[in-house]
Amino acid sequence: MKIKVPYLVSRPGATGARYFWQPSSELRKLGWRPARLCHADGRPVTTLDEAVELAKARNAELATWRRGGMPKADAPEPIRADEVRPGSVAHIIRLYKASSRFTTKGEKTRYEYGQNLKVIEAWAGDAPIRALTRETVQDYYQQLWNTGKHAKANAVLRVLRILLKFAWDNGHVSHNAAEKPGMVSIAPRLRIWSDAEIESFVAAADAAGWHCVADAVVYGVYLGQRQGDLLALRQISIQPDGDGFKLHMKQSKRGARVAIPLHPRAAERQRAAIQRRADRGVKTPAALWNDSTGKAWSADTFRHQFAAIRADAAKNLPSIADVWFMDTRDTAVTKLAEAGSTVPEICAVTGHDEPSAYQILKHYLSLTGEMAAAAVAKLIAHEEQKRAKEERAAN
Repeated sequence: MKIKVPYLVSRPGATGARYFWQPSSELRKLGWRPARLCHADGRPVTTLDEAVELAKARNAELATWRRGGMPKADAPEPIRADEVRPGSVAHIIRLYKASSRFTTKGEKTRYEYGQNLKVIEAWAGDAPIRALTRETVQDYYQQLWNTGKHAKANAVLRVLRILLKFAWDNGHVSHNAAEKPGMVSIAPRLRIWSDAEIESFVAAADAAGWHCVADAVVYGVYLGQRQGDLLALRQISIQPDGDGFKLHMKQSKRGARVAIPLHPRAAERQRAAIQRRADRGVKTPAALWNDSTGKAWSADTFRHQFAAIRADAAKNLPSIADVWFMDTRDTAVTKLAEAGSTVPEICAVTGHDEPSAYQILKHYLSLTGEMAAAAVAKLIAHEEQKRAKEERAAN
C-alpha cells in the first residue's frame, strides 16, 4: 500500500515494517534530520496508523517552522551537507572511506568502490547499520538483479559485503549480513576490438585533436596494459631501442616489471608524440597528456573524453558504441595468441605471472576462427608427418 503522508517512509525489518520520517535533501540541509518514528518512551512504532499519527505531528511542526512560528530555541540548527547520524549506513561509509582499507587501494578501485557506495547510501544511508539483516540484503540484491544490470548488482553486493565486514571488525555490527550472499555467477565481459574499430577510433580522436587518447588506445591494443598504468606512464620510461623504442614499467596491480619493445605502430605514435611535446612545450613528465591542458590526465577526465570520442566514431561505425578501454587489454592478448605467442610470451607482455597463465587465457582469450583454423592445421600437419614416418619405416 502506498503511503501518502509527506516524508513518511517504511522499510522492511526482521520483525516487520520500520517507519521513518525522512525529510527532503533541502530540508536536511536546513537542519531537519531523518528519524525513526518512536513513542515518547522511545519505543518504535509498529503499526502504520501509529506512524501516520506521529508523521503528521512532525509535519505540523515543520509547517509551524515554515511560518516562522517555532521558537528559535526549538528550531533545528543547520547542519553540514556531509553530516550524518552516528551508526547509520552513511556514517559507516564515511568511516570506511577514511580508513586504510580504502585509501590504500588503487585509484581505479577507489573510483569503482565509491560509485557502488553511492548506490548503497542512496538505498539505506539513513538506516542504522545494525538494522541491515540477511533478509533485507537478499531483497535488495534481488531488486538490483531484476533491473537487468546483473554485473552491477554483483558489484554493489560485493562492496556491501566489504563495508559490512569493516563494520563487523570495528564493532558496529555483530555479524556480516552480506557474507556468502549467494550471488549469481555471470560470465566475465569479453569484447575484442576489431581492426576496423581500432582504425575508426584512432581516426576520430586524431581528427578532433585528441592525439594522446588515440595513442592510449594504440598502446592498449599492442601492449596489453591497464588504463591506470598507461596514464601513470612517464615519458622517461619509453627509451630508444635501435630503430624503435622499448617500454620499461612496473605494473601497479601486480607489481610486475615489464620491458616491452613497442610495436611499429605504437613506435610511430611515439615519434609523433615526441614532436608534439617539443612543438607545444609540454612540461608534464606523463607520456600521455591531456591534449587540451598539456597536463597529466585524471582517470575521470580521460574516461569522459574516451566516451565522447567513441560516440563520435559510432556515427560512422555503430559497432564501436559498446567498446570499453579495458577491452584493449583483451584485444592485445588475443592478437598475441593469434600470432602464435606462447603463454610465457604473453605473460611477458601483459605482466602476469606464469602460474596464472591458464586463468589469463580463460579470462582474456577469445577463441577466434583464425585460432581454431590454426589448431586444426597443426593437427593435420602432425598426422601427415606421422603417416610419412610410418611409410618410410615400412619401406
